[in-house]
Amino acid sequence: MSDQTGEPLVGQHLDDPDAPLATSGAVPDTPHPHGPGHDPVLDEVESHVDPAVAALVHEVRDRFGARGLRDAITLATYELEIAEQAVASLSPEPEPEQPRA
Repeated sequence: MSDQTGEPLVGQHLDDPDAPLATSGAVPDTPHPHGPGHDPVLDEVESHVDPAVAALVHEVRDRFGARGLRDAITLATYELEIAEQAVASLSPEPEPEQPRA
């Protein structure tokens, strides 16, 4: 996303570009605010996620808080739709069934 001048909207929220940046109060560079092993469900989910993706989500959480995570989900959902459409367009069209004679 960009503003009217074409400059990227860095650090601004999708739902309110004029809102000040929010912080979660979490300590930066921590994998989880309560530490590994505190939340077995979160530990299980993160064990199936690429570490770079988990680090990116934690960075957004630590810098922008819950509001930033919601913005990231909104943007990621949009990007996922575009990526899935691109992959689908690369798939060959199935051949129509020919009537048997």
